[in-house]
Amino acid sequence: MHSLSAGERVTLYHAGLSKRDRVQAMTAFMDGSVRIIAATVAFGMGIDKPDVRWVVHADPPPSMDAYYQEMGRAGRDGEPAHVRLVYRYDDFEMARYLTARGISSAVVGQAAAALAAGQRTDHSARQQRSALARLADLGAAAWQPDGDIRWTGAMTVAAAVEASEAETEREDEVERTRLTMMRRYAEHTGCRRSFLLTYFGQDYRGPCGNCDNDLVPAEAGPAEVPFTVGARVVSERWGQGTVQRYDGEQITVLFDEHGYRELFLPVVLERSLLRPA
Repeated sequence: MHSLSAGERVTLYHAGLSKRDRVQAMTAFMDGSVRIIAATVAFGMGIDKPDVRWVVHADPPPSMDAYYQEMGRAGRDGEPAHVRLVYRYDDFEMARYLTARGISSAVVGQAAAALAAGQRTDHSARQQRSALARLADLGAAAWQPDGDIRWTGAMTVAAAVEASEAETEREDEVERTRLTMMRRYAEHTGCRRSFLLTYFGQDYRGPCGNCDNDLVPAEAGPAEVPFTVGARVVSERWGQGTVQRYDGEQITVLFDEHGYRELFLPVVLERSLLRPA
């Protein structure tokens, strides 16, 4: 435990600590003997302490989903609470690197070749389990009732590796767009509550009167919109998606297979780039 010059006791929580130290830190924070905890994501999402008054992020989470869960630890008792995000632009570049999924093509190829040859595979290594799960998702292999996995013959080994690479690329694309939306939130000049709620599909225009940006006039959105927030739409380029929000003349759509896209509304209307699903 440590003390701040402000007179509050603080503790640490991260994956590098022993289990005993993590339990002690958690217990001290939950029972109130320590009022401040500096933690990494190892702290977990299931923290239900009602009287948290501040949540401060020292760098941006990888997505709005993670941010919403983490900031939601503040003010669970219904009393006023504050949330603050501190970041630099470089932090988003680092987060982009850390969120890359990347199941090794070499490991997928080795696992596929072994299964196709009728060999038993080792499930203990994390990369090996990820490769087997990917092959099962692609239909190239199938889990058996006894917990084993067998080759289905639905595709060649080379085709399975190629399909796995394509799926990894698609997943990384989606993660990049989620991080982009997190950066858009950080740089947003309008109502932050509106941004959060419309991100999750609720049509809330604001202002909420509580966020920092409501101290200055926000940019007005379009008077009339072609699709309501939450509406399903189709794009010839990106397939089906859901309208998330409007920012001035920008429309944000979450496409099922390609993540978030921000489109210039006048061009969308002029070229009929979106249509109802």
